[in-house]
Amino acid sequence: MNWVEQLSIKLRHLPLLRNCDSLWDRIRPVYQRLVKWQAGRQGLERCMNGMDRLRILPEWRSIPEIYEPEVWQRLLPTIRPGDCIADIGAHFGLYAIAFAQRTGPTGTVLAVEADPDNAAVLRAHVHLNQVEGIVQVIAKALSDQEGTAEWHSQGVQSVAKPNEGDPTGPTVEVTTLDQISQGRKVDVILVDIEGYEEVALRGGRSLLSDSSRRPRLIVIEVHPYNWHLCGGSSASLLRFLNDCGYQVTHLDGAPAFELNDYGHLLATPA
Repeated sequence: MNWVEQLSIKLRHLPLLRNCDSLWDRIRPVYQRLVKWQAGRQGLERCMNGMDRLRILPEWRSIPEIYEPEVWQRLLPTIRPGDCIADIGAHFGLYAIAFAQRTGPTGTVLAVEADPDNAAVLRAHVHLNQVEGIVQVIAKALSDQEGTAEWHSQGVQSVAKPNEGDPTGPTVEVTTLDQISQGRKVDVILVDIEGYEEVALRGGRSLLSDSSRRPRLIVIEVHPYNWHLCGGSSASLLRFLNDCGYQVTHLDGAPAFELNDYGHLLATPA
């Protein structure tokens, strides 16, 4: 975080200034221009969770340096030079960029992001961090079959619903994990797609069932409150992963027997 941001945060939280909202409303446009000028073409630096340095666009300065620390600390150290990584639901690219920096020029990051606005920011962050040769941005949704889907954007919870008749909203292309992996080995998968995690993984059955190509680690952010959108359930997700030869645990290593709440799972070959 640069000196302009650091100084501004300290001033903002001084006891005498903390509640002066009208003052900050007047100052904010000047602050925004100052941050953008200071960042220049290099963007703003973030040291994510004290582990990985990357750069973000000034417009996204609200992105904090502490970001999913438990997942980050568990996942990032497992990345090896030359790895092929699938980041499904790559959002603005924080994980994708850190993956690229760790896997290096001999590696590949398949950054899947269906939301058109997010995909544009993702591409900009990939360019800003000079990892275009490593990160492949795939602006599509993942499912268990190819086609198109109607896109429903609800802030951070955006989902692709299969087309039924004439769509009333924007559509996105849909592909599968097996298709984007194209017969290659995939070493690590990260999934964060707001409840569609099971249907996306089912589209990679060939990959996950192939002992010579399947990932050594899958990290899944589960959203049980959205499973009704695609017919998923705790039992069906765990059964599918078990059938593909994976054992499933929570981040703390405890076996996962039933999933009722939002959280993260680790799946490793049994």
